[in-house]
Amino acid sequence: MHEHFDLSIRRVAAIGLALLLSTLLHGCHRRVRDEAVPVVQTPPPGRIEPVVAPEQAAAPVNAPPPKTVAPGLRIDEVPSAQVPASPTARGVSSPGVRFEEPVAFPDNALPAYPPGLLPARLPTVSIKVRLDVNAKGTIEAVRGPADLPARHRPFFDSILAALMRWQFVPLVQMEPAPGRTPIEVGGFTTFYPGKATALPFHQDHVFVFRQVDGRPVVESR
Repeated sequence: MHEHFDLSIRRVAAIGLALLLSTLLHGCHRRVRDEAVPVVQTPPPGRIEPVVAPEQAAAPVNAPPPKTVAPGLRIDEVPSAQVPASPTARGVSSPGVRFEEPVAFPDNALPAYPPGLLPARLPTVSIKVRLDVNAKGTIEAVRGPADLPARHRPFFDSILAALMRWQFVPLVQMEPAPGRTPIEVGGFTTFYPGKATALPFHQDHVFVFRQVDGRPVVESR
């Protein structure tokens, strides 16, 4: 009886020891598994910065770019002494070649006297400009004085506003040839004898702004 009881106690002890070992081994295995899989935390999103284009290099002070006041019209400011007085630009002509001088359209309006300056009773203002006209008779560029006083700027702006609408019959070169050559300008076609070619040219104008008895007077010379 005592022997049977001892065996029972040993069996219970063995079972208890086995359960204890199993629990310890399971706990160790779980701890190792938890350590083997680290927790990955997603960092908070950073601030999104806008992409800013790098600044362009500044243009040289000594060589300002041409100013554009309207499509196809450019302003080149040069010292007054450098504005030449030649009315047209031509190449060397060949024997038998002649030129038809350019003609301004009769409805080319003169600049307006700046109305805001009328009460100032300013003395006469004269501004010299050179017009670069293409073969179609429209102005491509205006060359004005770079040393223009600031008080005269409204007069120059008035000149530009008027020149934007000016048009010319261009300079035409004619050579001996049979037949006639049509040249269209401003919706009108002119027939020239022989072989005719429309050419670009330049013209110099001096616009004079003055007042007579309080009335504005503008002239082109």
